[in-house]
Amino acid sequence: MRDHTADLDAYAAAFEALTPQNLASDLGPFYAEQAYFEDPFNQVYGWEAIEAIFEHMFHTVHHPKFDVLTRALSSDTAFLEWQFTFFDRQYQGHKIYGTSKVVFDAQGRVLSHVDYWDTGLYIYQKVPVLGAIIRWINRKLRPAT
Repeated sequence: MRDHTADLDAYAAAFEALTPQNLASDLGPFYAEQAYFEDPFNQVYGWEAIEAIFEHMFHTVHHPKFDVLTRALSSDTAFLEWQFTFFDRQYQGHKIYGTSKVVFDAQGRVLSHVDYWDTGLYIYQKVPVLGAIIRWINRKLRPAT
């Protein structure tokens, strides 16, 4: 069985250095032909669909940056804890913390990449009316102090 430590290190480094200019050349080769990618808003197969998600990201936020904080590897499965920073259209800075589960194939290519992060905390609570409703629900669900 292949040791995927170098694969994981290179994949994490590619994410940390990701730009619109190097998206296809530096990130694309990591993915198996029918790789699966999932985040809270997308579920797609294949590099072209994955690339479209990142292209959309680069068009909708300013200065997006991934920083891998920790990583763990067991056999062909890795977990990455990351911080995603960006600026919105009003140039307000944002940080999103999340985790990715990444599965490698025998050649070291990514078969599956699934992102886990809290859309309620980082997105929905910031929407004017919806955010107020979600914060009210959260207060009701907390134990009384």
